[in-house]
Amino acid sequence: LERFHSRASQRQKEHCHHAKDQTKVGGYFRAGEEPDYDADADGFSDEEAGNSRVEDFAVHLRMEGGSSAPATATDEGEVRGGRDAAAVWGNQQWPGGSLGRAFRPAVTRHAEAMVRAGHALHRALKASRLGLRDYAVGGNGIGNGNGNASLMRMLQYPPGATHGHMQAHTDYEAFTLIHQQSRGLQVLQDGEWRWAPVSHSAGQYILMAGDMLEFWTNGSVRAQRHRVCNESRKEKRNSLVVFFAADDDTDASPVAPPEGEGEGRVGSYLAACAKAGVRPEEDQRLTQVLHLNARIHEAEALTAKRRRRREADKDDGGALEQGRTRMK
Repeated sequence: LERFHSRASQRQKEHCHHAKDQTKVGGYFRAGEEPDYDADADGFSDEEAGNSRVEDFAVHLRMEGGSSAPATATDEGEVRGGRDAAAVWGNQQWPGGSLGRAFRPAVTRHAEAMVRAGHALHRALKASRLGLRDYAVGGNGIGNGNGNASLMRMLQYPPGATHGHMQAHTDYEAFTLIHQQSRGLQVLQDGEWRWAPVSHSAGQYILMAGDMLEFWTNGSVRAQRHRVCNESRKEKRNSLVVFFAADDDTDASPVAPPEGEGEGRVGSYLAACAKAGVRPEEDQRLTQVLHLNARIHEAEALTAKRRRRREADKDDGGALEQGRTRMK
């Protein structure tokens, strides 16, 4: 992660940009491409809210696993065969050359470890008494296997809160694993923002519930609202985040609303249905992919709205300055 973000040239990064072939796939995300999440900005100024400079290399996880043969890398950084190669979807951009030869095998090995961890957590959650829907996290015997949006993101935040932040949100998937080498992640607990613990070893991760767990359990498990703020004014902050999604067509509706519970418990699910244009009263169902797409569309719309407002403010400021110049 450090080698890619800090040592790779911008040209090398652009070589593996996620939209290089006009299609959004896994790969490098430039600083400034992270969308806005929170309409209230949670304490950030309007300028800061649309000014995050987080960089990211994202990997789409292939959740069904693969063969046990070792993977090999070519001169162009392509990995062929093996369990490691099978951990990553094919619609993925990678750096080439010597950087790719070192980077891609290391990333795919870690992706395979994350796939195993995701399935272990999936089994543990299903065996619990949370009342979960019989769901899948990617080709694990449930669901039609028609797609899965599980994702591993390798993020680097620049120094300082103005650019080194991510706005408050909940994750759209089932659950998330987070590894952070320095403080930055904040979680909302009892109405207060609190710092999440730092990962003191390579195998130490924070487990966080996402929207789908909240929907399935009818609010017994709450999706964790969180944000990121790099408090260091000198040091960059690296983190590795793995989002485990249910299969695209997985039903998001609560398993069995508790008797006597009011609308407050199912409110988050109904609100999500409204955003996705789903009508439960007409036997329509919200799925993982519909929820994911609705939340992404909401974030992109907010980003565009803030961008237009900043441009209008800039134009107004320029016109005011011209007026003052004429008066002089």
